[in-house]
Order: sequence, then structure tokens, then C-alpha cells
Amino acid sequence: MKRLKQRLRRLRYPDSKLFMAAFAGLHTVFMLIWIETGLTMFTGLGQLADWIIIIAVAAAGNLLVGAVMFAACCLLVWLPWRVPYYLLGSLAAVLAIFPRLFTFANMDWPGAFLLTGLLALFGMLAGVLLSVLIRPVKQLAPRVLVVAFCATVLLLTSAGYVYYGGLQMDRALPAMSQQIDEADSAVAANHPADGSVDLTAPYTRGPYAVEALTYGSGTDRLRSEYGKQAQWVSRTVDASAFIKDWRALRTLYWGFDESRLPLNGRVWMPVGDGPFPLVMIVHGNHNMEDFSDDGYAYLGELLASRGFITISIDENYANYSMVSGIPDDDYALRAWLIIHHLKQLDDWSNDSEHRLFHQIDWEQLALIGHSRGGQAAVLAARFDDYFSQAGRTDVLTGIQYRIKTIIALAPTDKKLENTYPELENVNYLVIQGAYDSDVSTFDGDRQYDRISFVGKPEDDEFYMKASLYVEQANHGQFNTSWGKHDIKLPLRLLMNTQVLLPATEQRLIAKAYIAGFLEATLHEQREYIPMFKDWRVIADQLPATQYLSRYDDSEMLRLADYEEDDNRETATIRRGWLQADGLSEWEEEDKRSRGNGSRQNRALKLSWEERKGRYTVEIPKTIAASLSEPSAFAFSLARDAGDTTNRSPLDFSLRLTTQDGKVYSSPLSEFKPVQPLLISNYLNISLLEPFIRNGKLSLSAETVYQDFFIPLAAFHDGGSPWHVQDIRKIEFVFDQTESGVIWLDDIRLDLR
Repeated sequence: MKRLKQRLRRLRYPDSKLFMAAFAGLHTVFMLIWIETGLTMFTGLGQLADWIIIIAVAAAGNLLVGAVMFAACCLLVWLPWRVPYYLLGSLAAVLAIFPRLFTFANMDWPGAFLLTGLLALFGMLAGVLLSVLIRPVKQLAPRVLVVAFCATVLLLTSAGYVYYGGLQMDRALPAMSQQIDEADSAVAANHPADGSVDLTAPYTRGPYAVEALTYGSGTDRLRSEYGKQAQWVSRTVDASAFIKDWRALRTLYWGFDESRLPLNGRVWMPVGDGPFPLVMIVHGNHNMEDFSDDGYAYLGELLASRGFITISIDENYANYSMVSGIPDDDYALRAWLIIHHLKQLDDWSNDSEHRLFHQIDWEQLALIGHSRGGQAAVLAARFDDYFSQAGRTDVLTGIQYRIKTIIALAPTDKKLENTYPELENVNYLVIQGAYDSDVSTFDGDRQYDRISFVGKPEDDEFYMKASLYVEQANHGQFNTSWGKHDIKLPLRLLMNTQVLLPATEQRLIAKAYIAGFLEATLHEQREYIPMFKDWRVIADQLPATQYLSRYDDSEMLRLADYEEDDNRETATIRRGWLQADGLSEWEEEDKRSRGNGSRQNRALKLSWEERKGRYTVEIPKTIAASLSEPSAFAFSLARDAGDTTNRSPLDFSLRLTTQDGKVYSSPLSEFKPVQPLLISNYLNISLLEPFIRNGKLSLSAETVYQDFFIPLAAFHDGGSPWHVQDIRKIEFVFDQTESGVIWLDDIRLDLR
């Protein structure tokens, strides 16, 4: 015991000034990490409570580090030589604690240790440098100046690497900022979208004044707008038949359990004579205590002013909490709640004393969902059908509303009940950001392909579907409460957020396309359709970035979608025929996502070398007879994402052959240039990419389609006139670019 006391006396004397400066810098960095951790732990009880949590987390974290540091120092004193006990003890403490914390953010153990070491090194160097800067030069020994110089060089080098390596190097910049090829840029400039279309993007307010109000249980203790200040009092609903994992801490926080779930909503109503179409917005999964339902007011105000009753519903109590986890079956619960909100609104609309009496047009219903809310919107469209087929009678509502339009913002597409929902005869729009680091694969594209238009005697309506892929958009900025960081600590500190569009610009895109789609499908204003066929129609009204768009509707004639069989030569259309000649690769394959997951879509993969090869689509005479002068040849094309280093421009020719053998040919770029490959560089420090689980944040690209609509009447050689009804085959001739790889899908004829 006496010897132990003698050893511990060494701790009375601090390390040298230089080591203590490094000690202070190290602890400052990791104290900031604790504060960052506290910032992600919302209470839902106001800013004061949130700051108390932040302070408590930082204090508890520093006490933990201090305790481990002291234990390490007690071991270090037994070394036969004197060492900087406090600095080494601190290093041991942070290496014992923080890697475990970092593994909760999809980082594996080697990466967690590497990140902890880098942060520790940065803190120590910063502490040494600051210590030197605040001391007079005359008091500094030469070796201290050398150490300070080395610290400065290392700090500047690491800061430069993070900034230039993550934000400014060629691979990290968005495609619109890269000088891919001057000729390619010239083509894009000289061949904009159809100049005959003069369309104003519908993100401006409409003619209606807007009334904002809320409805709720009337007893909500966390939000007065759903409590005593709620203008309409709604019922509660019982989900206990299928929600079994609702923890006591969740009940303690909200004041209700799964048997008394409130129906809360924020309403924006047009002031005028109804009835009006109804649009319901449902948020996705987020910190339960950081409320999400108020993040779509920008859509509510806009849509109500354009004649849509718009409601953002509250499903925060179905979200994840660091304290109480997340309820089981939350995907089903989100859609189930949508159905019950519709039922509550239906009851009010039939109540002669209610403000909603005869105000809702129940033939014109739309759902907008973000993230898991996007999948919930799809489930709600055929809720009972979907779950009854799975034998889930515990979930069924006995209520069914016909949803006419679904809009999904960065939606999930999780397999539920061993299947995925397929929808018929519904309008569908999906918007996804290339820099979405939460739902990092374009899952909404799979649902797009599972939307079909089927002719039924009782249903002769027009239906459309569209998708928009936005290069510099992320996941969270579609909601004003979520922000630009899709991932929390520690990766939040390393995310390449500089490349993102400003939040207001990302939401401007959402406003334009959501309002336009609702105008086209619920107000039947078809003049907005061209902006979905080709984003360049409103390019001068959109933020400057790269867009990829797809469009299809119930009036188009499908020639080939490659889903009918495994025969490469058979087309979808009866009596159609497909042929290839001189290609390096000609295969129908299942397309894969950037994470190598299935796209649930068969498509055609073509590759060529030495400007050789062609792919032919033969047009049956009976089909050609239905063409007219405005008709267009349409197809979906994607560049292969397998080679992210290939950014060279790509082009080929389209060749039309008539029944009398006349041939008309033109480069595709004369109509629209082939899009660049949109590469996502999520992290500032590529060194850490290999240590992220499942490669989720590695530099990568998605194989995303861009649709091309080529007017058939545009093919001519200045000679004798010809008729589009005489076309017998259309060929993709790969004679422009030396070599390349593309994916083709959904070859169609737009008959209008």
C-alpha cells in the first residue's frame, strides 16, 4: 500500500506545458462530441429542456472520460519511467469509450477506432498550436517552435484534405459544375426542350386565400395546437390489435398508449366555395421528440392557395426514440392511421354543422408521403386488400377510400408480409435526391415500375406516373424541421453538405413538381404534362443542377418493357420483334441498385465497341397505322453505374426505316443529350468510406433512367414528304461514340 501511495504521488505533478496543451485540445474536441450527441437527443418539451439534456449529456460524458482517464493513469504510474500520464490516460479513455459510440452510426470497429484516433490527433495538434500562439516567442524553446511548426503543417494539411478532398476534388463536384465536354455542353444549350411549350412552373401562390387551423384530441399536453387550441376535436383510435411493442416510457412521454392514439392534423383550407380536392401529407421516421408534422407548411400554404384542402397529419408517436425505441409494425401503423384520418374527415364532411361540410371532393384524393410516409401512402391506397392477402386480419380497418394520386418524396420500399405492393390505375410521382444518405438507393423507382395502367370497362380515366431524380438534393431538406444532415453523430461531422442545394431551392423543386402533378391529375390541367416529360421545359425556372426525369401514361403504347419472358427477341407488343447486330453485349438482366440490391426490374443492357452495333425495334403495320404527326418515339435510357470513373459524353444515332425502304437518321443529341452519370460523394474524407457498413456512403452512382421523347415528324432529309404511318422499324445505331454501355427500358409510342 505504501508503494502504491508513492506511485500515485506522481499524479500530483502535471505533465509539461506542451503535453497539457495537447491534453486540453483533446478534451475540448471530445467535449464537443458529447455536446453533438446531446444535440441529437430532443425532449419535445422546449428549448430549455433540450439544453438541460445537452448539458447533462456533456457533463456525464466528461465524468465518464475522467473516470476512465484516472483509472488509466493509476496503471501508468507503475511504468519504470516518467510519461505524460494525463495525456496518455486521456488517449486511453477516449479510445475505450468513443469507438463504441461511433459504431451506432453504421461504422465498423476499425473505422470507429480510426476516426477516434484522427479526432484525438486533431485536438492535440490544435491544443499545442494554440498554446504556442498565446505565449511570447521569446519564452519558447527552439524545440517547442519546431513542434508548433509541425503541428501547424499537419493541421493545415488535414484541413485542406477534408475541404479539397471532400468538397472540391473533381469526383465530389456535381455534374452540372464539371466541364464534362465543351461540345456536350453546346449540344445541351443548342437543343433545349420543345420550344413550342411555354409553361410557368406552378410554385407560385394561386388565387385562393388560405385559412390555417388544426384538429386533435384536445388533450395533447406537449403541443397546444392539438390540445386546448385545436379548432376541431377528433376521436382516438385503438391499434392494440396489432401493435404489441409499445413501451411504458413511450406512454409516459405522450400520455397515451397504443389503444388511444390521437388523430392530429394541421389543415390549410382554400377560402371559397367547395368542394375541393383533398391532399394529405404524412411525414416519415425521425426522432420522435423532434416533431416532423410542421415541416410541410410550405406545401400546405401553396397547395391550399391553388384550391386543394391540404392536411399534414401527426404520426410522431410512431417514430423512433433513443429512449423508447420504435413500435413494432410501424409501417402498417402509418398507413392504418392515414385511413382513420380519412374516416374522421369523411364524418366531418357529412356533418352539417362542421366547417368541412360538403367541402371535400371525395373523388379527388391525393396522398403525399416522405420517407416511410411515402411507402405508407402506397400501402394506404389498397390497405385492406394488401393485408388481407397476407392473412393479417388484425390490421384490417374495414374502410377503403379510392386514392387517385400518390406523391412520394425519397420513399422507402421495404418488403412487408413477404411481398411488395403493386398498384393499378393510380397517378404516381416520386422525387429522389442523389445525395440522400438516409434512403441512399432510389427505392421509389421500384414502386414506379410497379404502377401499371390497366384498361377496364368501368375505368376510362387518364392516369400518369413520373419520377424526378435531383443531383444535389438530400433526404431531410424536403422537411423544414429535418435539415441538411441525413445521418447523425459521428458521420454528420464528415458529410459532404457543401455540395447540397440550399434548402429553399430543394423545396422550390418539390413545390413546382408536386403542385404541377396535382394540377394535372386532380384539376385535370394537362398543360403541365410537358414538364414531367422533359424537365428542360421549365429549366430556366429551376435551381441550376442536374435532373433526370421519367414519364408514362395510360394513353401510351408499350412496345417493349422486357418483363414478358426471357427471349431477347420478343417484344411486349403483339407481333413486335427485337433484333441486335454487332454488339459486344445484348442481354436482358435484372437491374441493380448502388447497394447491389434488386431494382425489381428487368431491362436491356447494351454495350458496343469501335462505333459498331445496332439494336432494332420492328413496328407492326397495324400499330404504325395508329400514328399521327404529333406522335413520338419514347424510351428510358440510363448510363451504367458500374464504372464511376467514366464521365465522357455518350451519343448514338436513331434511324427510322419506312415500308418503302427510305431511311432517316439523326444523332440522339440533336434532340436531347444523354445525361452524365450522377456520382454521389457523401463523405468529406474518403479514407473512411471502406469502414462504413454495407458500403452505404461509398462514392457511387445509381443507374437512373432518363426518358427521351423523339417526335417522329422531326426525322426528314429535306427530300420528298413521308408519313409517320409508313414507319416499319426504329434502330439504335451506335456510330457516334467509340464505345459505351447503356440500359434501355420501356420503349413506347406516344400516340398524341
